[in-house]
Amino acid sequence: MQIPKIEYFEDVTLDPFKMDSVLFGDVEDIFPIFQRAQVEGGGVHARSMLEILGGPMHNVVSEMPQYSVISFGAVETVLRNPKIFSNRINKDFLGATCGDITPTMDPPAHTYLRKQIEPLFMPSQIRQWATDIVDPVISDLIGKFIDKGEAELIAEFALPYPFEIIYRQLEMPPEDARLFHRLAVTLTWTGDGLKYGVEAGRKLDKYFKALLALRREQPGGDLVSLLSGRPGRDPELLPDKSIIDFLKLLINAAGDTTYRTTGSVLIGLLTNPDQLEAVRQDRSLVPRVLEEGLRWNGPFISSFRETTEDTELEGVKIPKGAFVYVGLVAANNDPARFENPRQFNIFRGTKNHVGFGMGPHMCLGQHLARLEMTRALNAILDRLPNLRLDPSKPPPKISGATMRTPSGLHVLFG
Repeated sequence: MQIPKIEYFEDVTLDPFKMDSVLFGDVEDIFPIFQRAQVEGGGVHARSMLEILGGPMHNVVSEMPQYSVISFGAVETVLRNPKIFSNRINKDFLGATCGDITPTMDPPAHTYLRKQIEPLFMPSQIRQWATDIVDPVISDLIGKFIDKGEAELIAEFALPYPFEIIYRQLEMPPEDARLFHRLAVTLTWTGDGLKYGVEAGRKLDKYFKALLALRREQPGGDLVSLLSGRPGRDPELLPDKSIIDFLKLLINAAGDTTYRTTGSVLIGLLTNPDQLEAVRQDRSLVPRVLEEGLRWNGPFISSFRETTEDTELEGVKIPKGAFVYVGLVAANNDPARFENPRQFNIFRGTKNHVGFGMGPHMCLGQHLARLEMTRALNAILDRLPNLRLDPSKPPPKISGATMRTPSGLHVLFG
């Protein structure tokens, strides 16, 4: 049995990597906007997040009352209370592209599905991927530019490496990698881009269904085989549709968000040379770098919830059936919670952030993401001596009003 080739979009001219600024906005400094909103209106606002940032609301939910939660305390309350702040609204967004996945579910269905999948992503399981998959991918990519003495670390490293890792975890044919990557990044598109995410979802359904059948005939040590055929697995506990839907979520979450976070971490360090040197000399600081990067400029501006009953948050009454934007980036830069929040500072010792979420929907792949970014940062510091920004090129920036995207990280080394 052969795996079918991945089918590309019907619009063959579509380049997903050029759509970021169109779909996610190109606002670079969103933080003064959030801080002004926190000062003028507190931590909860009766308007959409996109309105706060100066854009139109999502037409999918335009008939629903719109609220935005932007203080750390209010965000924490929402994330820890799924009974009142339901994830079901995500069926209209990520659910439309990926299917029935944990971010679209509430307990007990969410609890049950997560319990079936979570063991494969605990530290004891992912450690074996570090030397077998993660390190070779990182080494191969660095090897392509190490002799040049210069690189653009987003395009040449941060963007491809997490997707290359996923290809190898799934043992996919290398020739499918480019199309696979382009389909995967569209799965979180909303607004005018949602139709492309839905199309990608259909084509990935077909691909993963065939891949799952092949792995049942010829099982191996890849992730699909582990999901479908681990010892004692009852197929009724985790149906094929659940596996396929999860794989669609995984390729986007583990690839797209890890790339964006890695870029932010590298920009944070390279624009603070004293901290870069401190980490070079003391690698025990690497975990602090990752946590501060997630806090300082995480990939998701917000997540979405729907209220299941009338409630009140920080003195603001929110009716049942309201659409709630949960401001992750705003919370992580709340000056009431973090001193001088816009300063990238690895010495603040930040772990209590919401870069990976909080509560029952805390990111399932956080251990894998931390492992990948840890190995990536250590390899860059080991192999690229005297790493520094290229002064002849434009300074790097991170922009976006929906997803935060790093771009143009030109460096010199050696």
